[in-house]
Amino acid sequence: MLVDVPLEFSASGISLMDTIDLDLNYDDVSKVESATLYFLADNSFPMDCELQFYLFDPVLSTMTALLPQNAVIKAGLYDPVLQKVTSATFSKIPVEFTKSKIEQLFNSKKILAKATFSTAPPNTQVKIFSDAGIDLKITGLFNYLID
Repeated sequence: MLVDVPLEFSASGISLMDTIDLDLNYDDVSKVESATLYFLADNSFPMDCELQFYLFDPVLSTMTALLPQNAVIKAGLYDPVLQKVTSATFSKIPVEFTKSKIEQLFNSKKILAKATFSTAPPNTQVKIFSDAGIDLKITGLFNYLID
């Protein structure tokens, strides 16, 4: 017999973090004038997720925030009768990059990913099932200087 027991709780500010190796191979980053990265997320968790990425400098001593403060991926559509997310919610976070921030991105060797989850409204009990998750894609538009 197989029993599915969901996790039920309310939360405010639960953070998950991971450090990721970064290797962006591009020979001449000086030709990139500006860029816009789009963080596209489908959230099937019943909680909002405040997302942030931090770029480490080459000696891993200084971090620079990549996303604007309060970059929030909205919670999936939660049905209180079923006590389950019935559909994922799509969020799009655009981030403008100046030339100096592009150089920081391409010179970084590691990036810290931080996701902070909170139930909304606060103190609301929600259930999380095994199929919950966040599907995150990053796309971009780059402006190049052509000789």
